[in-house]
Parts: sequence; C-alpha cells; structure tokens
Amino acid sequence: MRLKPDELAMLNGEEGELRQEAMKFLVKLGEAYGAEEMVDIKFAFTFMFGLLADVDPEKLPRILDRRLYEDFINEGRKVKVPSVGGLDGEDPDFWEEMGVPPEMHESYLRNFELERKLGIHYVGSCTPYMVIDMNIPLLGESIITVESSAITYFNSVLGARCERCGIASLLSAITGKYPKIGFHLDENRYATVQIDVKVPLEGILDFGCLGQFTGELCGMDVPVFTGIKKANNPELMAISASIATGGAVSLYHIPGITAEFRTTEEALNNKAPLKRVTFGEEELKAMYARWAGTKGEKVDTVFIGCPHPNLYQLGEIAGWMRGKKKADDVLCMINVSHTTKVMGEKMNYVQEIKDTGAWLLSGTCPIISNGIPGPNYVQANPDYTTGTFVTDSVKAAEYAKTSLGARKVIIGSTESCIKAAVSGRWEG
Repeated sequence: MRLKPDELAMLNGEEGELRQEAMKFLVKLGEAYGAEEMVDIKFAFTFMFGLLADVDPEKLPRILDRRLYEDFINEGRKVKVPSVGGLDGEDPDFWEEMGVPPEMHESYLRNFELERKLGIHYVGSCTPYMVIDMNIPLLGESIITVESSAITYFNSVLGARCERCGIASLLSAITGKYPKIGFHLDENRYATVQIDVKVPLEGILDFGCLGQFTGELCGMDVPVFTGIKKANNPELMAISASIATGGAVSLYHIPGITAEFRTTEEALNNKAPLKRVTFGEEELKAMYARWAGTKGEKVDTVFIGCPHPNLYQLGEIAGWMRGKKKADDVLCMINVSHTTKVMGEKMNYVQEIKDTGAWLLSGTCPIISNGIPGPNYVQANPDYTTGTFVTDSVKAAEYAKTSLGARKVIIGSTESCIKAAVSGRWEG
C-alpha cells in the first residue's frame, strides 16, 4: 500500500503504541483486499461492547489488550475524528431489572469510561444518524460505522461511504484512516440488481417486508428500486434494517429518494442489471404470511423499537398507551436511544409509558442484551422462551427465534402491538 507521511508516522510508532498497532491491523486488512491506499475518515460510530473482552490479556492479540488503551489515554491522546458510541448490552439505569449479571455490568462501566476518555461521545443507539446533527456525514464522505442497519442507512440514504466492520471501527476512530476498499470505491457503488416495486408501500412494515425480500434475493449485491415514489425517514430506516437482515446488503438505491443517483440508469452505470425481479402484491402478501397471527391467540412478549424510534414516534406510542396498563403476563419492551429518552422525559412520554408497566430501555435492545431476554441467556438456557413474540419490526421478527427463543413470531403495526400488550391477545 502507498502510505502518506502521517500514516507512516503512526505505523512507525511515532504517535504511540496503540496507533501503531491500529495501523498495523488496518494495513493488513487493506493488503488482504488489495487496497492501494487509505482514505481519511470523517466520522466514526463505534463501541467497546464485545471488542475488549474481560479475559487474561496475555491470551489476546495486543490490539485487544485494555492496558494498551489505558496507556494511550494516560499519554493524553484521543480519537482523531468525531466519534459516537455507547451501544451496549444493557440499559445502565435498568440493568438489574434486565437480569444483567453484576460482572457484565462492571465490564460495561469500565468500557464506558474508556470510551468517554477516548473522546467517543455517548449516544447509546443503533440509529446514530438521528442524534449526530453536529457531524452528520455528507454525500461522498468516507466514514466508519458498526451496526448493520446503520451501515446501510449511511451508505444509501445519506450517500456516505462505509464498509461493514467490527474492531476496525474503533481502530479507524483512533487513526482517522481506513483502507480504500469496498464501498469507498466508485466502481463498487453501482447497482447490479433491479427490483421493480409494483405495489404501493405504506408504513414501516411494508418497507421492512420489501427489505427482507430484497436481502434474501441479493445477498451482498447492490439493488436499485423502481416504482417507489415516496418514503419518509422511519420507512427508510425500516428497509435499511431488514435489507441487512435478510441478506448482507450494505447499499441500495431509490433514485430520487436516496442520495446518490437521480435515475435508475445512473444507478446501474448505464448497464443492464444482472438480475431483475418484481415485488408486487403477491410478494408482499407472502412476506406478511410468514409472521401472521391468529385473532385471539395469547401473546407473551411485545417488542417495539428496532431500529430505535424517533421522538415523534415515541410520542405516538405514549399516546396509544396513555392511561392503560399492560397485561400482567406480558413482557412489553420499548427501546429508544438515550437522547430520545431524555427528550421524551421533558414531554412526559417516558413516564406515561412507564406507568403502563412496560419496560422503556435505552442504550441497548434485546437482540444484543446481556440480560433476559437476550442471546447470551437464551444460548445458556435452551428451555427458556419468549413464547409468542409480537413486534412492529421485520428485523426483530427475523432475529426473535434464534436470538430470543421465541416459539412463534407475529408482526403488526406499532398500534396493534400495543393493543396486544394491553389485552394479552393478538387482535389482528
């Protein structure tokens, strides 16, 4: 790789051991993918969760040794680019109720303190683009991010440039660099699959179903959609989440709506698509049929907020729940970002939801929770189940059986999910 002087300085250890180890990793990553150079990163969404493990540091690669980060901080160094994070396996204000083991809570506190001292600003959300208005990435800017739905949203809706990554997100925040590979390159951002949408799409579930259908069809290919005339931000968040769950799609185009291309021809680079399919009424019905419920059947768990809803949506949820109580035998979980929760407290939304007996969680969600329900607990307790699991999210529906031990999954509008939480029955 051709490295610039500032990159060579980091690689040679002139800015401390952590940046040296980070550059070693990023150079090896670039070489593995045939990168010729690095790009400058303008923004990072990252977290310590799952990266710095609480095991004997002598058994870990040096780059995962917590002491290396502590030394870096003691040297007075911080991340090089505007960075946000904080998404983790618990709500720090609700960890005991979630059943998070004390040792995992202690690990969370240590990681949070490291993030803070590194200059990574806490947002605690899978939707960081809703709470980073001071550093919102612009069209064509290279960034780094974790969380599959965020990767797809940044790439597609905003037209920023990012790759799927894990530990590299933290290392890029520390160095401000990433190999020029994948979607950082112009030639990889064109669509090769065309999806002709022949049915009107209304609401987050319709868009979620389209995303799931497309992800399963495309795998890692880039699709372009025709026939979509309008879409609001929650709908774009929904398709960004499910398209990365049905497959590993990290970029899609809706000409005239997403940022990068104005026409289908531009999105396809004036070439014929390698694959072209129709998504019509029958395809939409088939997606809904996967997660259909029977009117009157008992509900055990209700999960709302995947991805995290915005303040307006939280207000709608509070309005539907106002003055009601959830059924005693239903676990109802509503997940928001920490910043949305703080704003919701000012509007009294948070208290209205809590008064129903529902859990209002921030900073996490069940899909990554270290508590109950959560994948760690489900894997350790094969007999545990969340029973009949109702959600307004196609992404959550896809994960519910494997990660949350659901016996049956039902999807419905947010309002219908709340009705089910209150009555304890699926009302359709």
